Amino acid sequence: MKFIKPEVQEAQRNGAKAKIVYRVVDDTGTPITNTVVQGTWQNDYPRKTWKENFVTDDKGVFVAKGKVGGKFSCHIWKAGYYSSCAGVNFHWREGVSPLVKDGKWQPYGEVKTIILKRKKNPIDRKSVV
Repeated sequence: MKFIKPEVQEAQRNGAKAKIVYRVVDDTGTPITNTVVQGTWQNDYPRKTWKENFVTDDKGVFVAKGKVGGKFSCHIWKAGYYSSCAGVNFHWREGVSPLVKDGKWQPYGEVKTIILKRKKNPIDRKSVV
């Protein structure tokens, strides 16, 4: 068994601040604006899950901030695009140890990109018998 730093154990038990910045773009790099994103926060000790909605701004960006001890995931739907999801695990895994500094999961404020692929030749479900 690997050694888990005390600050990580404390954060997993009582939560630590998390800030994840997502930039949502299509497969050409164009920002996906004014789109609702459903986020889910999860703590492990005690087991607790809660949802939060976000909206992308005019640059396709939304910011997820919260106090969490387990993980954050999000799901994005937009008409004309395939849905997508993303997330961050704050768990220790073999060879990967999460970092906590000053009560914040690291890297705090990291920018991640989510790409929504445009539907090509979608099937008109009304015409399918």
